[in-house]
Amino acid sequence: MGHFHRAARWLLALARKRVQKLVLRFDYPDSAPVVGPALFSCAALTDLELYGYCHLPRAPPGFQGFPNLVTLVLDNLLLRLPGAAAQLQRLISSAPGLRELSLHNLKAGRARAGLEICAIRAPSLRILRLFISIFLDNGCRLAEDLQLLEVASISIDVLLGTPAFVDTFPQISNVNTLFFYTDSKQIKENPLEGISWKFQNLRAAHLTANFGKLPSIRSIFSLLRFGPHVEELHIQAENRSYLFKNLDPAALDDAVRADTIDQDILDAEISDDLFANLKHISLYGMGSLPNDMWFMKSLLSKTGLLESFVVTFNYGEETEFYVEACEELEACEKASPQAQLELRPRKFPA
Repeated sequence: MGHFHRAARWLLALARKRVQKLVLRFDYPDSAPVVGPALFSCAALTDLELYGYCHLPRAPPGFQGFPNLVTLVLDNLLLRLPGAAAQLQRLISSAPGLRELSLHNLKAGRARAGLEICAIRAPSLRILRLFISIFLDNGCRLAEDLQLLEVASISIDVLLGTPAFVDTFPQISNVNTLFFYTDSKQIKENPLEGISWKFQNLRAAHLTANFGKLPSIRSIFSLLRFGPHVEELHIQAENRSYLFKNLDPAALDDAVRADTIDQDILDAEISDDLFANLKHISLYGMGSLPNDMWFMKSLLSKTGLLESFVVTFNYGEETEFYVEACEELEACEKASPQAQLELRPRKFPA
């Protein structure tokens, strides 16, 4: 929205039309506008989505909430005005029927000015996407257990090492699908190590992993321990090929050895039932490095109920690495006779 100074008139006109879905996009971070209180006149909204750089407006006196709001998406919104976190908290709690909430990289003020907390209360929520910038905490916290939650997508690296990180997980423990994203550069210890309760409903897990870092591999094991009934495991592997570019053979051997984790350490952390319920596994961006191959062969050799095993390698079809990795996996002893392997090369843009 380039002509944001006209937004108030537009919003008032839309409110009179009882608009139900409203999507606003702002593209100018240097002149981030305040949307204005006219937004709160749109009481018939069922879907509100704000994208880009704008300040969250203050609700006017007498605001009765959004009784029909089902979906709320806030992407790169600014929470830098005094009381902005409280306004966000009020906005969320004013929608008792809210079923889908997406908070993506909300920009808060400087932490030294005092962090304002937005306590999220949404008892009807079914889908939650919570992404907090890795550079700055915006104060968003889950204030209660989300009993009806079905899908959660979580990326909260900025909270690593704080009680708030682990405290997030019991409040989403009823989910059946979990997306968990981490930046391996931020991880020095297994981020999920403190989780000891079970996610009894969890059936599908999506996560990122760096197979060159032991804490990242351990986070996969932790997830499978607290999700004992997971049937689908989807992993996006972080590309480590940049570590080995332009190296002579001797330096390449040294780099691969430095990247390789002792397989005895890894094997010791796999209990007999860790992969017991997995049926469908997909791995994207895998390499043929020792850790990657160990992990894939461990899954194939220990997963007795496996039905499908799909691997997308980070190589083109013509490369020697791709061919050798495929041959090694196809020759691997498999615990499940019905397992179907699908091994793919990476598709590069045309």
